[in-house]
Amino acid sequence: MDTVRGLLVLAVVLGHVVMVVRIRGGVPEALDPVLLTLRMFRIQALFLLSGVLFASYLARPWRLVVRNRLLLLVQVLVVWLLVDRLVRARLLWDPPPGPVDMLQHVGEQLVLPDGELWFIWTMAVMALLARLLGRYRVALLAVFAVLASGVLPVPDLGPQTRAAMTAGPYFLLGAALGGPVLRRGTTFGPATGATAVVGLLLLAQAERHELLAPVPPALRVAVAVAVGGVATTWFARGLVRARVAAPLRGLGRRTLPVYVMHLPLVLVCLRWADEQGSTVAADRPHFAVALLAGLGIGVPVLLHALLERLDVHGVFDAPRWATTAVDRWSARPTRGRLSARESQAGGDLTPAAATGEDRPRVTMAHRGGA
Repeated sequence: MDTVRGLLVLAVVLGHVVMVVRIRGGVPEALDPVLLTLRMFRIQALFLLSGVLFASYLARPWRLVVRNRLLLLVQVLVVWLLVDRLVRARLLWDPPPGPVDMLQHVGEQLVLPDGELWFIWTMAVMALLARLLGRYRVALLAVFAVLASGVLPVPDLGPQTRAAMTAGPYFLLGAALGGPVLRRGTTFGPATGATAVVGLLLLAQAERHELLAPVPPALRVAVAVAVGGVATTWFARGLVRARVAAPLRGLGRRTLPVYVMHLPLVLVCLRWADEQGSTVAADRPHFAVALLAGLGIGVPVLLHALLERLDVHGVFDAPRWATTAVDRWSARPTRGRLSARESQAGGDLTPAAATGEDRPRVTMAHRGGA
């Protein structure tokens, strides 16, 4: 799973880097066929894989969902929206924004960010929705089908509305399928993997020459995600067998830092190059793509490792005070009606009294840190 995530986030970084280099006048033509192929399914596949990994939370207590997932995503979203405002000021030659301006920016963007952070916003919304529907997997599949098809009218929340409402639902699909996938694994034979790779290349060529125009967009994407997912998983498995997957596996374990940081970092680097009068993006586009992609991946990975080493929280994860507050809130004593059994125990709410045992029962929730 980590290797697959590493491949997908690498595809996202390359796509964004090529986009900004092209804006600067560079034309990295050699990468166009690869990026056209990956662009068909990379974001949807990331949502799908994230949903698969979230599936274990569908039946867990809400406290764990809030503590380990929602709180993390909201914290990262708010922190990097503040960074986004600073970066925008830098790119537009504006003076540094004040606290009120930054808070206003965060408030406006929390409706739905108009930049790359829409992915984190959508992940939080879909995780919440998946947990609400978690006990009804048929409902997860039904909501996915309705949203991904685009037939349901949704309010316009900004430039990223369509992306959020059509790519994001693949998180729900992953959550619905996650149980069987995690239990049985995702091993594909050579024939299946090779067929998926060839099929993906044929789909990309058909898309390039607009041969798929009569096919509904939602169906095209669904087929590309299915074929691309199998091809990527098979390719990742081959890298693991060849024992060359360690860098991608490490990248897959740091997907969130790389995603939120790579584009602001790349844009600031290009602004600095413009100030120095450099035209490397236009003159040597392939070198610029390699350099910027390396920075966009390497710097977040190193920063994340450094923060882990220093035990600093709140940049790429939830701050410790927030997780502690959730733990304390969930551990507060229940002040409701006592059951008949509890009443017979004299109102004692300890596990031993409530269950009629001499000592507390250790449940799976306690073993899992609940």
